[in-house]
Amino acid sequence: MSTDNRVATNDDDYKPMLEVKDEKTQEQGPGLTDYFLMSSQVVLLLIWTFCCQYGEGVTPKSVDVKPINSNIYPCFQDVNVMIFIGFGYLMTYVKAGGQSALSFNWIVSIWCIQWGILSQAVFQQLFAGKSLTVIDITLESLIWGLFAAATAMITYGAILGKCSLQQLLFLTFWEMLFWGLNVAVCTQALMGVDMGGSIIIPAFGCFFGLAASYHFQPTLAAQSPNNMSSHNSEIIALIGSVFLWMFWPSFNGALAADGNQQNRVFINTNLAIAAGCIGAAFTARLFYGKLE
Repeated sequence: MSTDNRVATNDDDYKPMLEVKDEKTQEQGPGLTDYFLMSSQVVLLLIWTFCCQYGEGVTPKSVDVKPINSNIYPCFQDVNVMIFIGFGYLMTYVKAGGQSALSFNWIVSIWCIQWGILSQAVFQQLFAGKSLTVIDITLESLIWGLFAAATAMITYGAILGKCSLQQLLFLTFWEMLFWGLNVAVCTQALMGVDMGGSIIIPAFGCFFGLAASYHFQPTLAAQSPNNMSSHNSEIIALIGSVFLWMFWPSFNGALAADGNQQNRVFINTNLAIAAGCIGAAFTARLFYGKLE
């Protein structure tokens, strides 16, 4: 089997295919992916420096401005836990790629947070009929960045074990552009109300990942013995599932307009995921005879 058509079956297979294959050469210096990632970060730093500024409620002049929703930062931290622990450990269910999955989750999420903030802000200005101006950065912006990372992590779940880091970075870069466009279309052009982000986050990430998986040879991936779970990997992945379950109310209510609306979101989400958990447990017992 040629290396171009292979499926990532262990940690070594997660290495970018365009890097030099000689292990000794790889140890001597960074590869193509490293230069690509660092160059992109330099571009991002330049954009942050010259095209962004502190927004309302962040600048020293607005120190007396009281935010409408004072729970933004606690929700921001909860969503952070979801992205880097919940999704991170959830991706370890493939037995041969646990460490790679955690590393990829961390790097790609940080990558998507930065590009996602910029993409959402740019399309928001365009769909508002305004000319492009300096982007205001607030806590809400950081939450939008985490929403972008969550979208990318859902996509990552569809191609887990099938692509290299370089391919994943390239894929999610374009995903962030289309994600920002989708957010603007749904929330501004169509005036849709999607408090939990079901359309603009899980649904978009799911369909984007399914479309991308078509190009990563799903048949070979399904036949690979290492692209399966084990008892230990499933236990670790369950930790990620529990973290996602615990903090999902904060995810849904992070950008609520006020405390009353946020409380309604918290209550509705908690009751919904509780019922969903029992339903999933019953379905597993019904069709598989055990919880799995």
